[in-house]
Amino acid sequence: MIVTIDNIPFKKQIKEIAALLNGNIYFVGGTVRDLLLNRPINDIDLVVFHVPYRRFAEELKTHLKATSISFKDNIRLIKNNTVIDVSKPRGPSIIEDLALRDFTINSIALDLDNNLINLTDDLKNRCISIQYNNTFLDDPLRMLRAYRLASELNFTIHINTINKILEHNSLIKEVAKERIYDELYKTFTAPFFHITYKRFIESQLYHILLDLSYDEASKGFITTCLKNYFHHNYCHHDRDNRFLHIIIFFTMYHIIAKHNNKNLVWEKLKKIIIVKKHLAYISKMLYLIDLLLNTKINRNRLHHIIFEHIHFIPDVLLFLSVIGESKLDKSMECVKLYDKIRNIYNSFHIERISEITGNDLKTLGIREGVIFGKLLRRAQYYLVVRKCITKDEALKKIKKIWEGINEIY
Repeated sequence: MIVTIDNIPFKKQIKEIAALLNGNIYFVGGTVRDLLLNRPINDIDLVVFHVPYRRFAEELKTHLKATSISFKDNIRLIKNNTVIDVSKPRGPSIIEDLALRDFTINSIALDLDNNLINLTDDLKNRCISIQYNNTFLDDPLRMLRAYRLASELNFTIHINTINKILEHNSLIKEVAKERIYDELYKTFTAPFFHITYKRFIESQLYHILLDLSYDEASKGFITTCLKNYFHHNYCHHDRDNRFLHIIIFFTMYHIIAKHNNKNLVWEKLKKIIIVKKHLAYISKMLYLIDLLLNTKINRNRLHHIIFEHIHFIPDVLLFLSVIGESKLDKSMECVKLYDKIRNIYNSFHIERISEITGNDLKTLGIREGVIFGKLLRRAQYYLVVRKCITKDEALKKIKKIWEGINEIY
């Protein structure tokens, strides 16, 4: 196979520093894999021999005028949205280094003279296989990475590798949550996760991470919901939304089928969701689904719930629609609830929320305080649900409420 380093960013500068320091430099891992697959290269992995890798990294950093982050066994340089990882060798030679990498498709090297080392048929066969038997024992995160790579590249996972994952999946709990979160995010938002999700569910990695019981009914629920989700192309949402939706589908069964587990679920989610806004969204969404499905709510109260969570309602409808199509537990309840909420939501004049602001309340003499925000929302509610036709009418009602409060105190 003919391959060249010419398509790798900063290859000229890397060659210059290698010549200056008389080092043996190899491109490895995802860099070579993506080069052979004709994929764009934004991450460059280098292994340095015959010169301390830290020295090489410092020289390259100076040459490129890059920024750097130091880790235990590598230094990461960042330049023009390209990441360059300069790593300490994993063995005394490049062959021994490659033998200790995670998967065969990441165990290929390319030297500065365009010579490929350790090329594998797994790349041609589009298959992810472990490089050695203790791959997952050395770093359990690699189990998640297998599904992430399959979801990014549209590769299959070799049956022996799947069996090793099933053998060692309990070790995933030993991995730092920051690494877990990053890998899950990349997996769930990868372009081919809609193909690999069934295998991922079977691995039980997510179930073990949350330390929740996922029986056959719950796995069937998740599989069916994700199938419906992908069928309707909801996966074409932006990456953040797609990630959050999939997390919720993996978690919702314990909310709608095991009502008393909701607090337990939310506490366990904190183990893997490290971005506060993501955790807040998931918690709010699971709270709403639980409230709507497991609480008796009259129509007037439902109007208030929809208004108070107006920005979440499109996603609530999405989840109810997907579950409603599942033909599983509570699916008929979801269908009825979907129709009811959609009709109410569509009757709202949502665009009228902005007609009344805090300044309008201040002109009425209403002082800022605990009650101020509630009165503002009440005024907006009157317009949105058409209890009042005009802004002045809504403000008159609020002024009357405010005067009543003042009389009490």
